[in-house]
Amino acid sequence: MLTIHLAEKRDEVDCLSAWVSARDADFPTHDGLDVKLNYGELLLKALFEHWPRTYMYDDNEGGEGAEGGTVANQNGFTPKSGNEYFSIPQHTPVIISFAGSEIQGRTLYRLLCGDAGGDAEGVLLNEMVPPWVLDIVVEKTSPKPKNKVYFFLLPHASSGIKREKKDRLSANDFIQIRKVQEHVYDKVLGGGSDAGSTTNNNNDRGGDDKAETTSLAEDRVQLLCNDKQASLQVLDPSMDLRTVQHFIWGNTSQDIVLFYRPVK
Repeated sequence: MLTIHLAEKRDEVDCLSAWVSARDADFPTHDGLDVKLNYGELLLKALFEHWPRTYMYDDNEGGEGAEGGTVANQNGFTPKSGNEYFSIPQHTPVIISFAGSEIQGRTLYRLLCGDAGGDAEGVLLNEMVPPWVLDIVVEKTSPKPKNKVYFFLLPHASSGIKREKKDRLSANDFIQIRKVQEHVYDKVLGGGSDAGSTTNNNNDRGGDDKAETTSLAEDRVQLLCNDKQASLQVLDPSMDLRTVQHFIWGNTSQDIVLFYRPVK
């Protein structure tokens, strides 16, 4: 049986670090905007969508709302059940376990996903669900991107570009290579400076201008990186920096070196 472990910051496993583009995951987008989604957040909300506490905020210790209805939680939102993209089959087992320094994987409580709506199950879930999960499924607090990737942008030898400047850049690790291509096309080859982060270059542009610039950048700029065998590999625009760091560059302790070259 397929088993998925959702853990927080233990042995470098953090389910809230799994970011993905809605478009790349084939999820519907709003008004054409390609939002970033957190797989861990979506899965946790789906697993606990039948637990009334996730869509009815309770003020008292007895577990019932003041009026017995749905009210806003501490963040000012009216909770909704699950997530807006998918649900989990009700027969899916959910196991809450404790993993400390002395006790590894001790099961605290187990139930089926669809049984979370029961009164007895609700009482036990109130006692057993970890605080970091409550933040996601009850308080609707979305995780924040925490991991930065640092890298250098250098002209490829075949480009004929002479550039003495060697600035260290940073971006969230879920940023895709196409955004770095856009940065090179717009700021570096366009005569601007490539210092700073790539994440806020085009906030003042309209959506159509952004899409056009991104398309032009993909057609006119290639990014390359040394893989583990020290040979240059052309990077796919849909690849994110985290993938490049782990599977191509292969060294998480050193800054990535990316080479760019214009495509004629």
